[in-house]
Amino acid sequence: MFQSYSLFAHGMSSEPSAPPFSAELRECDGTEVSPRLEMLRWAAGRSEHTLPGLFLAAEERRFGPHHPAHRRKMQTIEDVKSKLEDMLGQ
Repeated sequence: MFQSYSLFAHGMSSEPSAPPFSAELRECDGTEVSPRLEMLRWAAGRSEHTLPGLFLAAEERRFGPHHPAHRRKMQTIEDVKSKLEDMLGQ
C-alpha cells in the first residue's frame, strides 16, 4: 500500500486524549521536541531520536487533526477497514 506511512501517522494523531508525538518524544515531561531542530541535530549525529520519529512529529504538527487532509486520510482509513472486513467476511 503506497500510502501506508501517511495513513499510520494520521491514524495515530487522531486519538483526542493522546499527547502530540513531539511530546511523546520527550516522554511527556511538559515540553515538546522541535522536529526541525532535532532533524538538524540528527544530521550532526547529536539527536537522541530516530529520523522516522522526527518525521512523524513533523507530519503531525503540519497535518494534524485541524487540517482538511487529516479528515480525508481518516476517511481513507475507514474505507480500507470496511473493504478488509468485507474481504474477511466479518
